[in-house]
Amino acid sequence: MEMNRLGLFHFWIGVGGMCVFALTGQYMDRVLDHLVGMSDGPRMLYRSAHIYILLASMMNLIYGINFRPLRPDWLQGICSFIIALSPALMLLEFYCGAVSVDQPRWYLMLGLYPLIGVTILKVLNRFWDLADVGGTTLTR
Repeated sequence: MEMNRLGLFHFWIGVGGMCVFALTGQYMDRVLDHLVGMSDGPRMLYRSAHIYILLASMMNLIYGINFRPLRPDWLQGICSFIIALSPALMLLEFYCGAVSVDQPRWYLMLGLYPLIGVTILKVLNRFWDLADVGGTTLTR
């Protein structure tokens, strides 16, 4: 099966994000001394931001491998932009938002909530495709 350009774009963002995930783990281990001695709040913020980088990267990777365009095209453009941007927002959250438990986590909210919305749109779009062709299963 041939992967189109947009699918390949998401695939490589996912691969790059997985590398960033590994690097942020090394940062926590080597620079932050594996978060030893850090108070509970910031430690949990660092770890959760680290896992959110993994989530956003895996979403891109899976989206790239199983790429199926959304209808209409403008919706596909918006969804691809949101999915592609989410690992960068999670990385910003890791470096900027994880230092204080008293501040709102804006980068996380800007990256995670739209990602959830895109996932819901993809599922709904798939069901609409099935309804258009009269299909009863979720197979291609």
